[in-house]
Amino acid sequence: MNPYLLLLCHLWLLSLTPLLLASVSTQGTSSLACWYDSRAAIFCDWTPGRDLADAPCQLEISSKLPFFARSLFSPEKYKEHCELLKAEHTTELRRCIKTFSKNSNSQSFTTADRLNMSVHCRLGENGSTPARLEDFSPLANIKLRPPGNLQLVNKAKNSYNLSWSLNISSHYLDGERQYQVRYRTTSQSWEKAKTLCIKQDQMWVVFEGLSPNLKYEAAVRAKPSNSSAYKGVWSDWSKTILWKTDADETSRPVLPALIVSTCIFVIIGTAFLINLRTLK
Repeated sequence: MNPYLLLLCHLWLLSLTPLLLASVSTQGTSSLACWYDSRAAIFCDWTPGRDLADAPCQLEISSKLPFFARSLFSPEKYKEHCELLKAEHTTELRRCIKTFSKNSNSQSFTTADRLNMSVHCRLGENGSTPARLEDFSPLANIKLRPPGNLQLVNKAKNSYNLSWSLNISSHYLDGERQYQVRYRTTSQSWEKAKTLCIKQDQMWVVFEGLSPNLKYEAAVRAKPSNSSAYKGVWSDWSKTILWKTDADETSRPVLPALIVSTCIFVIIGTAFLINLRTLK
């Protein structure tokens, strides 16, 4: 091969090296994870590297299609921004929740939507893009809101019916959700709790065979069913509901009967001793 051509190729590769290094460095060691609540909100978690721990950062969400409820004449109709604020005092985790409609239960995205997410930070006069998510499909990354309105009804002896609802959930998922219910006595840890899996879109479950006269608590979570065309992960657990099971009725008369029988025995014994002394 011509030495002159080899030299040109070598110089061309060297010129690309800074660009490649810049592309890798923008990703850094940070992580960005985003989920869609199936209706109008996208929420993202991001853990920055040490160099960006105190830097002001925001998430930019861009789309090839105009965002829902945006004016077609708006120059920013294809972009939205969300401040990444610290979610916890004990960790570096940052979080933003972006709602794309005033009505939190309106359908903002469909299967046609694809989004690009990028984190932008300021370090003095310099900018940094430490994390990206490309070609994000909202309906393939669903994380539902935790179930709410937990209610418990005592149906029969040692039988309790727990029901719940999903205040925010897409009509696309009707009949295509599954649930987990975990429950425990208040003296147990959640690691030892029992879990009931409900594969169908059924927002109730019946507890049977619970131990009498004990305090129990339960929580529920939801996700798209495994057979659904829409994919996602488990929601966070709902707030717990607390109740106490009925006392065992068969054990109630034991103590009073024991007291009564003891009293009768003492009375009879005392009368017998008195009569015995009288006869002497």
